[in-house]
Amino acid sequence: MKLLLLPSLLATVLLSPSGVRTAAIPDLICREQRSVQIDPLTFETSKLATENTYRIAGGVLFVAEPNRAEYRYNTISEGTSPGVLTSANFTLVSRDETYEGLVTFVHSDAQRIMVSRATCSRQAK
Repeated sequence: MKLLLLPSLLATVLLSPSGVRTAAIPDLICREQRSVQIDPLTFETSKLATENTYRIAGGVLFVAEPNRAEYRYNTISEGTSPGVLTSANFTLVSRDETYEGLVTFVHSDAQRIMVSRATCSRQAK
């Protein structure tokens, strides 16, 4: 039943008007805890064990995967909705604008849609 809400959440996040807000984007470290992969053609889902680390520093999103060194993903900006950050095909959704604690990541491309839970904390500057 919960997976039926996933397409609605995804559509809301991805179809939100883009724009840049004026508040500063915090420097964060986010550790992915679990993910669901969705095939966009069949809507088949699979749960994945993930260990990716996402780092936001100076308005740039960096990704580190277990089998790949950290790399620069893209610049990141605030969306028009409070608690939303976007970077290319990647969206971070938080309960508030601190972006700390439990957050949801949505990453989509033509082959897959990934929805992940992660825990974020501020990193020292």
